[in-house]
Amino acid sequence: MRFGALSAQIPGGAQRQREICIAEKRTICTVLSFVIVMKRPTLCDIAKIAKVSHVTVSLALRSHPRISQATRDRIQVIAREIGYRPDPVLAALMVYRHGTKPSGNEETLAWINVWPDPKELSTIYGHYWDGALERSQELGYKLVEFRLTECGMDTNRLSRALHARNVRGLLLPPQYHNRAHLHLDWENFSAISFGFTLAAPRLHVVTNAQFRSAVTAMRALRRLGHRRIGFALEKGIDERCDHNYLAGYLIEQLRLKAGDIIPPLIMARTDAPMQRNFEAWHDKHRPEAIITMNWPVQKWMREMGYREGKDYSLATLGRPSPILGGIDQNETLIGRTAVDLLVGMIHRSERGIPKIPLRTLIEGSWVGGESIRTLARRRPDRTIPDPANNAPIGALAAVVNSGDYN
Repeated sequence: MRFGALSAQIPGGAQRQREICIAEKRTICTVLSFVIVMKRPTLCDIAKIAKVSHVTVSLALRSHPRISQATRDRIQVIAREIGYRPDPVLAALMVYRHGTKPSGNEETLAWINVWPDPKELSTIYGHYWDGALERSQELGYKLVEFRLTECGMDTNRLSRALHARNVRGLLLPPQYHNRAHLHLDWENFSAISFGFTLAAPRLHVVTNAQFRSAVTAMRALRRLGHRRIGFALEKGIDERCDHNYLAGYLIEQLRLKAGDIIPPLIMARTDAPMQRNFEAWHDKHRPEAIITMNWPVQKWMREMGYREGKDYSLATLGRPSPILGGIDQNETLIGRTAVDLLVGMIHRSERGIPKIPLRTLIEGSWVGGESIRTLARRRPDRTIPDPANNAPIGALAAVVNSGDYN
């Protein structure tokens, strides 16, 4: 249909048709203006305002050390003022591309070994390494061990070596000493620590849920009919675990009758003779089961004429076997989780010492073994704390307050 024929059918003719067209154009312009105003701010928008490249903006928003602090602050202020927000879909795509893109140069994650005898770390915490190595390879990273002994025990040389290899992520397995301090150029690295042995700096931590592990062991033994359950741990191990195992044991003691409460045995290696002190503790309290970890309790009990699994139950808090039952800390999973956390930090450009460290705790699993016996089933005796009758709490509090755990 021609315009003349169409205008003839519209009241008012051609003039009215022109007015309709103009109104439509104004509506379209209004909609387009609204779309332009509401357009999501981009890196290029920030770059135009700041008069820098979009690459500089990208690095500044990730607090990259290549960009000066003043420039980073200025660009981040601009981003906030114009309402810039990262696109989560695009960010996920970039992470995916980074993980699937083949590269001749794998990015390196560093395993920092500061032990005087580096092989000793591998012997004790090898499962952490296995899990971390496995997960690193799955995510396209290369895990390399850096030994402080090879840098003359000089942390400045170690920092330079890491920088020369373009390392951005650090995994710090448990330290040799309790309450250790480690001085590296932290502002250039994302870092995850295993356990509680590193006192400074305070980094994000991944470890076993040690409090829950002690609680799990206590409840498993109770289900198997044990009432009088002892707890024996070397003082250094207790400190390396931030007293979490001890805390779980003490809390579970509050569920027992006063007569079933056994004070924990915590002894330092300097307490001589340790075996004689252990024997005195055992003869005084006569536990039906003993919870311990990496300590010669089994040897001492056999020398006293008691055999695990027959005369009493022996449960370990780490690395059970078909012979020795107890808690599997799931150390391989801890290593894998540490890598997941570290790679996420790298993608988010989270470097340096965190203002508030996060704690990621991996649940342990109860594993039976020949060292665990089953007693005749008994009805559990649980004591509910009562302000008018709190003998178990009072008895336990007296032990804790005195500091005399043996």
